Amino acid sequence: MFTSFLHAFIYMIVGQTLVFISVTFTNGKFLPSIMGGVYQAIPNVWVRIGICLATTYALANYCIPKGYAVSNAGIAGAAFMIASCLIMVTTALLTEPVKINIHIVIGTIIMSAGAAYVVYGLNGGQ
Repeated sequence: MFTSFLHAFIYMIVGQTLVFISVTFTNGKFLPSIMGGVYQAIPNVWVRIGICLATTYALANYCIPKGYAVSNAGIAGAAFMIASCLIMVTTALLTEPVKINIHIVIGTIIMSAGAAYVVYGLNGGQ
């Protein structure tokens, strides 16, 4: 069960990373010091969305279903939830003036433990 979870989690973390790269690129917050020229050259948000649809969203839409394909829905769903939370928190910490604090750490641990407990329950407590 652990290897199945790990396999699904790898696909989910890659997929969610690509989704959040797309979101931050669309909003002009993905590596602003490096990509500033790109944001000035492409000021239209709809064009940025189109670029993301053809690149990172397309790859994310491969990775996330693949995570469900390599495992059962209960295990892959928990992997998706944990990956989503970890990447969302990481993105917020990287793009916003937020410092990591005990609330973020405890909340992320509780969410991850809850998802693991759901997988345990879906597998009949084994």
